[in-house]
Amino acid sequence: MFGLLRFQHVNLPNSDTITELVDRNLVRSNVIREVAKRTMARICDGHAYLAIHWRNKSAEGCRAGKCNAMAEVLMANENAVNVVSDIRALQKQYNLSCIYVAYPPYAVLFMETLRKNHIKELVDKENLFSGNYPEMDIYENDDYMLSLLEQEICFQADVFLGWRLSSWTTIIERARRSMQNRPPSLLLHNLPSWKH
Repeated sequence: MFGLLRFQHVNLPNSDTITELVDRNLVRSNVIREVAKRTMARICDGHAYLAIHWRNKSAEGCRAGKCNAMAEVLMANENAVNVVSDIRALQKQYNLSCIYVAYPPYAVLFMETLRKNHIKELVDKENLFSGNYPEMDIYENDDYMLSLLEQEICFQADVFLGWRLSSWTTIIERARRSMQNRPPSLLLHNLPSWKH
């Protein structure tokens, strides 16, 4: 659902129960779920993985007469460096050998930061379209299907680290909350090294 956070102040009786019921039953298609599962099993060799949704709004432009504040973008880019130690700690705490990073096309600085700081076993959509996974080719130029696929990869992750105030992250968090085993879902902005 696009713009999910726009409805956060609507008060419905039993809204948590209703939301959990919807999240448990409104799932991505079997095709998307299976492709995500097979792909991540091959990319991460079947090991536990961390999925990160990074969105720093650095090139989203203006909408509804509002432009993104440059200070917010600069703070996010600075925090990309700050959270590297937190990401390493999460990898160690949960024994995660692989990291999938979902991000919009203009947020590549985060991947560069992780690579410069020797975070190993990084995977992103570029890996999916490297030619090693022919079943992925049909998704390369379809932003909607790619987004669904990345959502499913994040949903299936052993640990999910998301972006505050993002509908995309909220969809994943809520769906993971409805799972029986409730795997850890965290926000980047709550990591110890994040500066506000």
